[in-house]
Amino acid sequence: MPSHSGFAILASDAWVTARECPNVYLETSWSIPNDVEWFNRTIGAERIMFGSDLPKNIPAEIAKYETIDLTPTERERCLSGTAAEVFRLPSK
Repeated sequence: MPSHSGFAILASDAWVTARECPNVYLETSWSIPNDVEWFNRTIGAERIMFGSDLPKNIPAEIAKYETIDLTPTERERCLSGTAAEVFRLPSK
């Protein structure tokens, strides 16, 4: 899983990797909102995973997902569903 999904400057590289490798997931901490939207449109919410380097960054990272063009289902998938599936966490 590419940390920060390339951190803006390498977002295209992370995107190519995810596009070519179906077992690669994009973790989006420090990614710019436009890239997260692009990843969702082209790779899909089931391959995008919320992340944060520090607890203090969590509100900013969540705000990013609240401001980009995602359906409620896509948003939920990115914020928790993908991680729950990948890490085989028990469902609610």
